Amino acid sequence: MEIRNRAGEILFSIPEEPDFIFDRDQRSILAGRDLRNAELRGADLSFAELDGADLTEANLYSAFLLRIDLSNCRCVRTCFRGANLEESNFSGADLTGADFRPSDIWKHTRVGGANFVGANLEAADMRGALYDETTVFPVRFEPRKHGMVTFEEIDDLINRGMPPPGI
Repeated sequence: MEIRNRAGEILFSIPEEPDFIFDRDQRSILAGRDLRNAELRGADLSFAELDGADLTEANLYSAFLLRIDLSNCRCVRTCFRGANLEESNFSGADLTGADFRPSDIWKHTRVGGANFVGANLEAADMRGALYDETTVFPVRFEPRKHGMVTFEEIDDLINRGMPPPGI
């Protein structure tokens, strides 16, 4: 699997293997990498750990990002349109100006401390995404109206023996 930028230059190469998946030994090979302008349209990055990577202006259109770790990533003006983000981790990520419309399956996605200033969340299905008081949203965005819940609410449900939303 080669990761290229929009100019076609190789940013990173993963040895070709049939049915490659990010298993325990390989899931962190992209952590901290410079993947600015990466062309990852439709890529399956499920389970990958990209903690601290720079994905500024990367194209993740319709990518499969199930349980991906994008914590502390720089995703400025990154395209997440149509991406599957279920159970992903965006904690502390800079998502300034990112495009999430329409992306869906945010269930159990963690966004605590993420910066969504200027991000396009229009038509993004964020039901069940988890946020906290350090999460910064675009002006006039109301997380509760989009079905988002706080970590404290989830803890309270668990302490009362009730299942969290979406389970």
